[in-house]
Amino acid sequence: MSESKPSQIQIPRLQIIGVCLAGFGALLLLYGIPIISEASKTSSWPYTEGYITHSQVGYFQSGNVRAGGSHYTANVEYQYQVGGQGYTGNRVRSAQDDFPFAYFANRTVESYPVGKKVAVFYSPDVPSLAVLESGIHLADFNIVILALVLCVGGIFIYRRVKIF
Repeated sequence: MSESKPSQIQIPRLQIIGVCLAGFGALLLLYGIPIISEASKTSSWPYTEGYITHSQVGYFQSGNVRAGGSHYTANVEYQYQVGGQGYTGNRVRSAQDDFPFAYFANRTVESYPVGKKVAVFYSPDVPSLAVLESGIHLADFNIVILALVLCVGGIFIYRRVKIF
């Protein structure tokens, strides 16, 4: 049985797929790096005491539900004061999460029941910018990891194609 060579049409398609994957990965990397940078800045923010005023799981759809278009979010609101000025915040972390499963949103909401006293980390330059969980979290790397996998996969596909 003789081996058949891939057709000339297939080779450019694979190269195009490789370039597209690597390009999309690079765009995701450009999106993900500022997320980590912003999260890092919050670790040096001062904090004040606040309290939770609202805590509920939110549900929304984006696109086709069957294709994974359902998302959950932890809608947590809190009040705090800085220098006698009152503020309302709604960010748990610097990178607000949308969750594909209710379980993760429920865990966050259960951590922040209404009335709970919390430490609120706020920007010293813009006190209205605040989070409940400062610093970098493992989930902040999700986009960067996906971006790197796409880049490496795209380069691998592109380089594995041999033009005859």
